[in-house]
Amino acid sequence: MRIGELDWTLKAGIEHDLSQYRKWCGRRDDLEAELADVPQRPGDVLKMGQGTTAPSDPTYRVVQRRLHQSQELGELRRRIGRVEAFLAALPTDEHRDVIGLWYFKGKTADQVGYEIKYSAGTVKRLRHEALPIYAQVAGLGYVSMLELASTG
Repeated sequence: MRIGELDWTLKAGIEHDLSQYRKWCGRRDDLEAELADVPQRPGDVLKMGQGTTAPSDPTYRVVQRRLHQSQELGELRRRIGRVEAFLAALPTDEHRDVIGLWYFKGKTADQVGYEIKYSAGTVKRLRHEALPIYAQVAGLGYVSMLELASTG
């Protein structure tokens, strides 16, 4: 592994998160629309189901489903926030363009390069520079060798 290079498992996880971002946003929007009529305080959701303890009770099932949806929505917001914090932390618009086209639009390095008027090699370099920033923003424990050298 070269200095400053991400572990392949960490990189795979980051790439998975980035490739899922659009799907997560769509699911978040669906859940927000579905839960729009649900009280926003967790205690209120529980009050809706007071007196309903049997899984066969329709009110119990609705409360349980909405509680699960609310939990899923919280997790989606956390994941989306992590990706959006990463995008905000990128040093240049070129990095953001590369990440957006590569992961959110599913384009290849050649296609991204054609669209933003860079060579495929430059596109790959910008992507390579951006991924460690995700690890840092997400708190994944990645520290570049350059940072280690500057603290030691």
